[in-house]
Amino acid sequence: MIRDYVFVSDVVRANLKALDSGDNDVFNIGTCTPTATMDLFKAISKCIDSDCVPSIGEARPGDIRNSILDISKARQLLGWEPIVSLYEGIGEVVDFFKQKAIGERQ
Repeated sequence: MIRDYVFVSDVVRANLKALDSGDNDVFNIGTCTPTATMDLFKAISKCIDSDCVPSIGEARPGDIRNSILDISKARQLLGWEPIVSLYEGIGEVVDFFKQKAIGERQ
């Protein structure tokens, strides 16, 4: 499966821009970057220094096989584009949970 993963802070920025200048329109918010689910798994595994093996099952009924968004409308009308890469975003999430775990241990 291929997906277009976008970091939450980029989505927040897009929503704020839409509030200011979106004119009640609908926009695709993504990265235009196709990422295979297995590549996402590998990136997360690498970031957390894990050697786990994924459990791969059948696609669920109704799953979209490939989803990559066209964000040209958001670029043009909102002046928005993503700034956080997939790998930066994964790193931020991992760091957040590491800090949370450290805080809980104290």
